[in-house]
Amino acid sequence: MPDIQIRIEVEVEVEAVPGEFAIHRLAAEACLPQALFSQPLYSVLHSQNETSVLCGVDFEIDAQATEAPYRCVRVTGQLDFSLVGVLRDLTATLASHAISVFVVSSFDTDYLFVREENYAQTLEILNAR
Repeated sequence: MPDIQIRIEVEVEVEAVPGEFAIHRLAAEACLPQALFSQPLYSVLHSQNETSVLCGVDFEIDAQATEAPYRCVRVTGQLDFSLVGVLRDLTATLASHAISVFVVSSFDTDYLFVREENYAQTLEILNAR
């Protein structure tokens, strides 16, 4: 397989998102509490095997498993769908410092969630690029 070089078409900036977050695993058939939809930032992914919920760490939910606390870094501005390699650049940079990332993408931008203990270093690394 040939070595593929990816060139980022645009420089992106990141910004801190306030708050601490948790990632929950629920049963696939779980009902989501109505209050979840009032949270300032949340994400839900449902499959036939599970329902994953990302929300504020203080939000109580009946989960099978929970990972927390996480902090969030958001790519600033609106990203065009034709951009190639933005997430690869950000996650590879963090991986080179042994920082794992949980990523959520929206229509407009990308959100990178890192463990609380890696948050300050993450901001420093990404802002120094």
